[in-house]
Amino acid sequence: MAYGMLANLHPVYGLYVSFFPGLIYVLLGTSRHISVGTFAVVSLMVGAVVNEHVQHSSVHPTDSPLSPLGLNMTNSTGMEEEVEAAEKLSVATALALLTGLIQLVMGILHLGVVNSYLSDAVVTALNTGSAVHVLTSQLKHMVGVRFKDPAGNFKVAKTLIVLFGHMSETNVASLVTACACVFVCILVKDQINERFKKQLRVPIPIEIITVVVATIVFHYGRLHHIYDAAIVGPIPTGLPAPRVPDLWRMASLVDDALAISIVSFAINMSIGRVYAKKHGYTIEPSQELVAYGCGNVFSSFFLCFPSSGALGRSSLLEGSGGKTQVTTLASSVLVLVVLLALGGLFEDLPTAVLASIVVVNLRGMLAQMVEVKRLWRINRWEMSTWLATFLGVVLIDVPVGLVVGVVASFLSIVVQTQLADLAVLGRLGDTDIFRRKDVSALVRSPPARQHTSPPARSSTSSRVLREEARLGTALLAGKNGWPSREQGRMGDSGKADAVGWRPVAALGRDERVSSESARGPCCPRWASGSEPSRCGAGVSVLQVHELPATKIVRFESMLYFANSEHFRSQLEEAVRGGCRVQHLVIDCSAMSYMDSVGAEALHRVGGSCMLMASARR
Repeated sequence: MAYGMLANLHPVYGLYVSFFPGLIYVLLGTSRHISVGTFAVVSLMVGAVVNEHVQHSSVHPTDSPLSPLGLNMTNSTGMEEEVEAAEKLSVATALALLTGLIQLVMGILHLGVVNSYLSDAVVTALNTGSAVHVLTSQLKHMVGVRFKDPAGNFKVAKTLIVLFGHMSETNVASLVTACACVFVCILVKDQINERFKKQLRVPIPIEIITVVVATIVFHYGRLHHIYDAAIVGPIPTGLPAPRVPDLWRMASLVDDALAISIVSFAINMSIGRVYAKKHGYTIEPSQELVAYGCGNVFSSFFLCFPSSGALGRSSLLEGSGGKTQVTTLASSVLVLVVLLALGGLFEDLPTAVLASIVVVNLRGMLAQMVEVKRLWRINRWEMSTWLATFLGVVLIDVPVGLVVGVVASFLSIVVQTQLADLAVLGRLGDTDIFRRKDVSALVRSPPARQHTSPPARSSTSSRVLREEARLGTALLAGKNGWPSREQGRMGDSGKADAVGWRPVAALGRDERVSSESARGPCCPRWASGSEPSRCGAGVSVLQVHELPATKIVRFESMLYFANSEHFRSQLEEAVRGGCRVQHLVIDCSAMSYMDSVGAEALHRVGGSCMLMASARR
């Protein structure tokens, strides 16, 4: 019901969306744990579309004189409100039908791969930015202020400006109710459900308890009449009769339906993959599109707006031990009971309670802002994409932020390939291993009594433990400096077969120590020449040195028209200076692709005998 209100519709339509689409997904979906229904981000996008189209159009002449709730508008004192409600529903159902058709076509054409172009940074930032939109849209219900939501871009700023302008009209009953609801829900969720989740088989349904208590208090206290606090109002009982959506609206909803189709699919896949990985099964993206599409098409005939994976309900059903879609059917039966018999009991439910429940459940999405700190340590390009998407969603609008995020992702890839590094390679000690010139490797001579040295093609009896430790940093593995069997399997098998050793691919942060502590007090900083320098406890450091009159380089990207000049300038800079280069060896192992412009750049390299290693056909 709260998400129905978030979609700028009557709360009862949230119940319809929680019932009809899930019935189709049970038959066609591939996830065992996703429960299809309402979700904050999709409801927000639907509400924005509904609000924008209602403000810029009028009711079609062929529309029925009956309101969507079955009330006769001819002699009703609230005729304008009922006309507006009917038009909103008309937009929402047409949007659901078009969204379902788009998803169905994408599934038939096996376009589930489109999800691969939405990185985790884009999806996370999209959810977090949308949570800010949802929060600002619910503030007016929490303080009891009534005004129409602004349409168009910059809705967050517009909503806050209008809200502050109406703060003098704050309803005390709504504000107190919202604060009490938020406090109680957070208290129970954090201090009871989270702390005693091992002892509780099913979390305490504090949202349902809050709704029941608030309804009873407002009904018997007559707070709606005394303080004029907003309530849900009449809720029709029974299921809605099938009704064909207004097809004439679909032409103006294509852009919005496409954005909602992609966003809802990305959200569903992110939820489904978490549970699939946890329980050891796979989901089929294209079949998922077919399931979502059929669900939206079917439910659009029963007064539903576009649906999505219901994160809260999915988590509850999975946490209570659900393993199949039978749990979705069980929850649908409960929704059906409310629609058939209990709907009229919630007429006095204050809208401030529904808004508070939505806000409390946004905490997880808002907490994803800490993702920026993690991405700053891991990948600055991904952090830039996250910030661009988040700012685009918050400052402008959700569809615009989605476009900004996709464009930022592609631009980061293009820029990284354009500015790819040209690594100068050298020989590692006296071995047959070639590494970057600015890289050294820790090695260890195996004790004869504890380890048997494997056959190797290198001229030394040492084993390399870490192949690319930057200058000034030493990496140690295992208790005695030796990789474990599992760590050995993580190395590059191709290199192991070629040189007779297996590099350690992953080391924990606790294993990273400074070069000073690794060398010991008697170890020189870096040894000259190819002789390994002793670093105490049998650990040595081999240096990388260049071969005489030979330059070996590796371009760390594909070579194509956008970075060919950058490649040529870096290559000329690497060859220039020092001794005259007679042989130029280009390691092409990192070049996954080369176009005609890149090939021409290689042909223009002159002055040396050029050889290509590890070139792909």
